[in-house]
Amino acid sequence: MEEKFLCVLATFDEQTTRQMKEIEQALNAEGIVGQQTPDLPHHITLGYFDTSREEDIKQLLRDVSKETACFDLAFNHVGLFGLKVLFLAPDVNYALLDLHKKFERESIESEKGWTAHATILIDKPEIIQKALPLVVEKFNMLNARVEKLNLYAFFPTRFIAEYTLQ
Repeated sequence: MEEKFLCVLATFDEQTTRQMKEIEQALNAEGIVGQQTPDLPHHITLGYFDTSREEDIKQLLRDVSKETACFDLAFNHVGLFGLKVLFLAPDVNYALLDLHKKFERESIESEKGWTAHATILIDKPEIIQKALPLVVEKFNMLNARVEKLNLYAFFPTRFIAEYTLQ
C-alpha cells in the first residue's frame, strides 16, 4: 500500500521476540532477507486505521491497555498466504479474540478478513519455497506472552506509541 495508514500491533515478551528473531537470523544467514518492513518487532496486527484518527486511536490504546491483562499465546504452526508470506500462527484463544474485537469495530474494513499471525518473511514464491524448510527446521512451538500494544504509521514507517498491558 502506498497510502498512509495507522496500524495497531500486539507484541510479545522478550523470550518470544528473541526466538522469532533467531528464525529470522537463520534465514538471513542463508541470504534470505525478504521484503517485509525492516526493524518492526514481531507482532500480530490487530487493526488498520486512517491517519486522521491518530489521537483517537492513541486514546483507545490507553483505555484498552488499562483494562487488558497480558496473556499467553501458543504459536504452534507455520503458515502461508499464497506463496508470498510465510508466518508463524498461534492457537487463537479467547484473550486474543477479545483483544482483536476491541479494535475491529474501529478498524478499516479489509476484504481479506483477519488471520492471527506473526510474519516471518514476505518475498517472491521461489524465495518462500527456499525458506519454508529452514523455518520448519528451526521452529518449535513457542509459548508467547502478549505484553504490549504498539501504534505505527506506514509508509514511511513511523513508530508512534507503545502501551503495556496489565
